[in-house]
Amino acid sequence: MPVTSTPSVTGTFDTNNLPTIVVRAAGTIGTSLTAPMAQFLNTVNNFTQVAIQNKSAGASGSSDHICYPDNNTNDLSGFVDIGVCSSTFADAAYACTGPNDAYIFGSAVSGASKNGNLVVWTDSTGTLNEIVFGTGGFSSAANERFRIKLGGACRFMPLASAPAAVSIGDVYYNSTLNKLQVRTASAWETITSV
Repeated sequence: MPVTSTPSVTGTFDTNNLPTIVVRAAGTIGTSLTAPMAQFLNTVNNFTQVAIQNKSAGASGSSDHICYPDNNTNDLSGFVDIGVCSSTFADAAYACTGPNDAYIFGSAVSGASKNGNLVVWTDSTGTLNEIVFGTGGFSSAANERFRIKLGGACRFMPLASAPAAVSIGDVYYNSTLNKLQVRTASAWETITSV
C-alpha cells in the first residue's frame, strides 16, 4: 500500500511482511544525498531494525546517523556521527576512513569551551559492564582482542603464538611465554619491565 506526500516522499507498507515501511526520496535533497532510502523493519522473531542507505557510490558518499547538540550552528563541527563509507570513498576531509569503512566520529562545536570527548562507558546495572573489542567475525567469542574490565584492568586476549601481518609497535600477550611482547623493526621483543 503506497503512501505518497509532497515533496516526492513515498512510503510503502510491505503487506507480505508487516510491519515494514520503506521510504524513498526522489531526486536529491540538498547537495549531498542522492536517492537515500530509509527502512523500518520488524521480522517479529528475528530483528527489529531502522536502516538507511545512500545509493551514491561516489568518492564522498556515505550513510550516517547524526545527532547535534543545542548550540550547533552548522554541519562542519558539533556532532556525533556513526556511519559507513561508500565503496569508492576517497574524501580528503575524512582521510582517516576509506572504502566501506564503518566509523564513529565525535566533533565538538567549533570554538566552544566544551569537552568534545567521545565517551564510551558502561553503567553498573549489568553483570559484567565491560567494554569488549573484537575483530575477524561475529560468530566466535574467540575473536575477542581486548577488554576493559569493570575493576579497571585491561586484558589482551592471550595468543599462543605471534599474530601475522604485524607492524612496528604492535603489542600482544604471549600465553606460551606468559609475557607481553612488542614488535620492533625486525622481531618480537619481550617486555621485561615497565
